[in-house]
Amino acid sequence: MISRFLKAGFATKYPLSSLKVLLSGGAILTAKTQEELKRVLPHVPILQIYGMTEACGLTTMQFPWHKMGSCGTVIPNYEIKIVDLDNGETLGPNQTGEIFIRSAITMTGWMHSGDIGYIDADGELYIVDRLKDLIKYRGYQISPAEVEVLLHTHPGVLVVAVVGVPHPIDMEHPVAFVDAQTDKVVTYAELQNKVVRCALWLQEHGIKSGDVISICSNNHLDSIVPYLAATYINAIFNGWYEKMDLRLIEVAGMITLQLPWHKIGSCGTVTQNGELKIIDPDNGKTLGPNQTGEICIKSATIMNGWLHSGDVGYIDADGELYIVDKLKDLIKYRGVQVSSAEIEILLHTHPGVLEVAVMGVPHPTDDEHPVAYVTIKPGFTVTEKELVDLVAKNMTDAFRLRAGVVFLDTFPHLGCGRLAKNELKAMAKKLAVKEADD
Repeated sequence: MISRFLKAGFATKYPLSSLKVLLSGGAILTAKTQEELKRVLPHVPILQIYGMTEACGLTTMQFPWHKMGSCGTVIPNYEIKIVDLDNGETLGPNQTGEIFIRSAITMTGWMHSGDIGYIDADGELYIVDRLKDLIKYRGYQISPAEVEVLLHTHPGVLVVAVVGVPHPIDMEHPVAFVDAQTDKVVTYAELQNKVVRCALWLQEHGIKSGDVISICSNNHLDSIVPYLAATYINAIFNGWYEKMDLRLIEVAGMITLQLPWHKIGSCGTVTQNGELKIIDPDNGKTLGPNQTGEICIKSATIMNGWLHSGDVGYIDADGELYIVDKLKDLIKYRGVQVSSAEIEILLHTHPGVLEVAVMGVPHPTDDEHPVAYVTIKPGFTVTEKELVDLVAKNMTDAFRLRAGVVFLDTFPHLGCGRLAKNELKAMAKKLAVKEADD
């Protein structure tokens, strides 16, 4: 991806002053490519990282003082070693073999990464190839990535992939598949046509003004098309939130894990090297067992200090975590934090309720009053009084459905199938205006 980015010349064609940091992972970033990228983006720290989902996140990270082309050194609470592919013996500096990983937050023992690399004398890791991608020629292990790196030095090569062709005597012969660099340029009219067609496609799938769009792609340059299409229909393209995203990358996996002996409904207890605390959302004070507040996280693998999760929950006397709601979904009634999720769970116990969502209706003196939006199962009859009484009998006074119940034929949903809560919140605000007029 980075090689294509450089060869296409986009770094010199467009202003990139807003770019804060560039992290590379998932593919080999050679020293030459990293140096070239640094030349065209001198204001941007370009850092290579190495890790995998099975290892619960990052294993090594490159810092500005590390050598170009390396993946940096091992982060705290992780270990790596290089093992001989044939006999399993641990290798020394600058000897190439399979990378093994061990961590305080993964399983006991060493995990086989399936990646080929070496550690230099300074403890910096270099990735060479994937074990399964190696080509065997007369007993020799040939790295297709090294052949690809060389072919990429040719100015006319845009994309290249080297694989092995089976051979009756030599085991395999390398073959290179090449996409040549051409002078083809996408015109403004062509790009605009793509964007308009994509915008119409997004609308057909239910995306509308105010919806949030995120892109999960294979690092294709055409990702710009849905980004621009979102602006056509006034949708929100989910970009990088610089105050949070880097830190969230460094959370590196699970914070709690439920095991078979934990209570049903809990998220289990804190994993090794993690810490949790529950704080009062209003004054920031740490709360005790069974007191509900915002969940804050601290770990050896994230930044210094506590990370505010934005989730509401509590820790019971046995140290097990329970999630109650999202902080932004809480309803405030006379200064009391009311969990909409708890009301929804109770209403779902009614046999005639199909879907339910509880929102806060703005109130001039009480802050907000809870209102329940409900759809009914076919064949059932449910009255507003039934549901209001159900909440009143089973929950404290602050949770009462003071704004009543609104029955809907169907719930508004986003294109991805999730409930369109923004639409329901807008309906709740209109309900408040109507009550004020009455």
